Formats: sequence, C-alpha cells, structure tokens
Amino acid sequence: MRAMKRTVSVLLSLMLVLGMMTIGMSAVSAAETNSIEVTSNLGAGGEAQYTENSEQVTVTFKLKTDVSIVNTQSVLTFDPTVLKIASTNTEATVMPNFSGAIVNLTKTDGRLPMNWANYQGTDAFNGTEAVYAVVVFDILKSGVDTTVNLEVSDLTGNTDPQGGVNNDVKIIETYEEINDTTHYTATVDEKVTPEDEPIVVDSSVFIWNVGVAMEGKIGLNYYFYKTVAGFEDKAISVQFDGPEGNKGENKTVAYTEMDDSVRSGVTYKKYTYHVFPDMMTQPVKANIIVDGKVVASHTISVEGWATEKRAALEASTPAQAKVVKAMLNYGAAVQNMFNSFTDDLANKNQPDYPLQTIAADTIATPAGVDVAPDLTSMGLTWNRRSVELKDGTAIRLYATISDSGKYTDDQKKVDVNGKKYSFAGTNTQYVIYDDIASDQLDDVYTFTFANGATYKLSALYYAKLMIQSGNDAYVKLGSAMYWYNQAANEAFAN
Repeated sequence: MRAMKRTVSVLLSLMLVLGMMTIGMSAVSAAETNSIEVTSNLGAGGEAQYTENSEQVTVTFKLKTDVSIVNTQSVLTFDPTVLKIASTNTEATVMPNFSGAIVNLTKTDGRLPMNWANYQGTDAFNGTEAVYAVVVFDILKSGVDTTVNLEVSDLTGNTDPQGGVNNDVKIIETYEEINDTTHYTATVDEKVTPEDEPIVVDSSVFIWNVGVAMEGKIGLNYYFYKTVAGFEDKAISVQFDGPEGNKGENKTVAYTEMDDSVRSGVTYKKYTYHVFPDMMTQPVKANIIVDGKVVASHTISVEGWATEKRAALEASTPAQAKVVKAMLNYGAAVQNMFNSFTDDLANKNQPDYPLQTIAADTIATPAGVDVAPDLTSMGLTWNRRSVELKDGTAIRLYATISDSGKYTDDQKKVDVNGKKYSFAGTNTQYVIYDDIASDQLDDVYTFTFANGATYKLSALYYAKLMIQSGNDAYVKLGSAMYWYNQAANEAFAN
C-alpha cells in the first residue's frame, strides 16, 4: 500500500501527443517455457509445458477398475505461489463421477482434500475409464517448474453390485501400505490454456506507436492498426495492466470500442491509458489478445518514453521538450511529497534540467480569490479548502453543518464554472472539482453555492500558499507546479 501524507492533496493533468515512436511487437513464442509435472501414487503422471502467456492448466486424473467403488479419500497438493484453484471449480466438477463428494475448495495452503463414500457404490469406473478428479488452476506466475500431486490414501472397491462389507476390496490403503494395481489402471491428462503451440503474430495487428498525453491528464497514447485480411471474424482486445492504485485504468478494452484516429489518411484505433504524477516511473503493460490468446505485449512507462524521446524533442520541438522535463520534475516532487512510487525518479530531478524554486510573490493573487463565503443561510459554516495533487489536480471545499434544519437536498448543488457538483459527506460536507489540466492550473474557478454565495480559487494560488509555508517539500512541489504550468502554456499556446 502506498503511503500518503495528506497535508496537501494533488491531482494534475495534461494531454496532446508529443512525438511518435514506432514500436514492433514481439511474439510470445520466444517466451521461456517451463513445466508443470503431474504425479500420483496411482502411478499416473504427465508433464504440461507453459509460458508467461499461459493462463490456466487443467489436470485430469482418470481411473479404470474391475470392481465398483464404495469409498475413496485423497488430497491434491500444489505450490500456491504458482497455481491457484480457479473459481470455476465446484464439488460437482472436481469429482464428477462421485455424487455427493466432499471437496474442500476453501483452503489456501496448497492442498485440495476430497472424499466420498456410499455403500451402494458406483460402477462409473468398473470396466470403463472415467474421470476420478479434474481441477482447473489459474497460473499465477511463470519462470519456474512446479508439481501437482494426487495422493490417494483410500480406495475401496466392492465385488457385489448390492454392496456389503464382506465383499469390500482394499485397493489402496496407505496406512496399511496397500496399493493393489491388479484392480485398477490410471492415466492423467494435462492441458494448458492458451495452448502452448507457437503463436504467429500477424503483422496486420500491432501497436503502431505510443506517445505521451500531456494536455489534460498525463497518460500514454496507444495507436493500434489492423488490416482486414485474415481478421474479419476475430475478437481483438487489449489488456492494460499498470501501477498499483490505478484500478480504474487497469482493464481490457475491445478493439472495436476504441476511438478512431485518422493520421495521414489512415484510420487507427486510439486508447489513452492515464496515470497520475507519482506513477510516471511505473510500467504499463499492454497485451494484445486475439480470440482469447495473448499474441503480443509491450511494456513502457511515461519516464521511459520521456528518456528515450527527450533528445529528439529538444532538436525538433524545444518547447515540448521543456514540458517533458517540467512534467518529470513535477512527478519527482509529487513522489517526494507523498512518499509514493519512489522508483528512482522521486529522489532526483532531471540532471540537465534542475528544478528552480521560486519566491511565492512570483505567483500573482487573482482578485477575489480565497474570500470565505457566508453559508449561514444554508445551515453551513465555512471550514477550509485544499487542492489535490497526488491523484490528479482537483479543488476540494469543506463546510460543517451548523443547522441541519436549513441544510437540505436543495442546498447540495454547487455550480463551478457552469457545471453542477454535489456536496457529499456527513457532518463535514465537501465538494470536489477535478480534472484540472496542466495548462489550467492558473485558471480561477468560481464555486457558486445554492444561496448565491461564491468562492474563488486557482490551483496555482494554492501552490503559492505552499511556497509561503517555507517547508522544503512544499516549496519544491509548488515550484514544480508553477514551471510545469508555464511550460504547458508555452507549448500549447494557452
């Protein structure tokens, strides 16, 4: 869990494609192959191959006997750091030929106990090979060899179709060291999905390029291209997996649901994966999935893109290069302030672009800003204001209920620059105006309450207050916000 010091909160933004970088996709057939060995005291065994793109393995134990089965007990063991019992397993699916079987699917220690007993017995295995147990595992990680083992501690048969203990045959009884193979044979099947055959990536489906979005929210702009030939009937999607805490962006997006983007007369599919300032060092992985199979993947971070593109931007578009440097410095200041995602960037500024701190007076105070509104006619008492900076730039206003009889649902709507927002909370009410872009940090936002009272605030004015505090971390964060805003205004002519 990321640590959070909420003296100030942060929410920043930016967006516009800066520079393009063509990226070739690599086929998963080059991925490292490892094995899942399946063993059992039944004598059955096998081995399945899997790679980093494999999602599940299904292990099936089959049994054939010369008698009816009246009792059995066994336990399946596995490494819970590598495999996890899939949620689709049920008692009925694990032991499909043992009606009423008891299977403990709740254990998390790498064991799956199962047992069944019925004096009437079952002839499912008598003279016919049938499924003794079948388990589907989710594959949690690759790069290791692992083992799944079925240990049958009790297998009792009966030679009389009507049952009766006098006709019991102990086929397996581990504590008595009985394993009578004259009464049974066993086999095992292993199936890894997606199948582990080499996957050929058609060049007509690939990431055309990735750029950084900077006007609006910070993000990675992905452009995908698919020719029609060979893919008319295939379901194509992209699975995005990025930083911890970015759950709203970690999702699978269908190719058909992405927006069209026309470049040089060619239509591409575009998707923007957003990140917050403190996530710039964190990798984002995009998996291209065709008909349920991962056919290619690509991993990049905002910092990685910026490091690779900065020199080219300085040569071609210096104003945009300046925005990139200011953005990275801002990300460093946010990470330092909130002690989050401190992978390298947070403890340094760009070596060739050191952060310049500024005096608070550099930032002008707009007229009418930060004048406390009178909310008494609404049954509220003005409390405070803050600006979020860690999870995207936003303004929060707080008030406390002083007269609950006056504070009604009609009083909860607040107009911010023409758009309605609602108060939320219990005793302390708050309203949030978010998605403030980098080139809008110096804009003044007017909050108009239901009784006509107004309150004005800009994100940069709040940065001015941080700098005035004299706290070194606040000074760096406020300064980084200021220079980032200045660079964005220059680059995008806002």
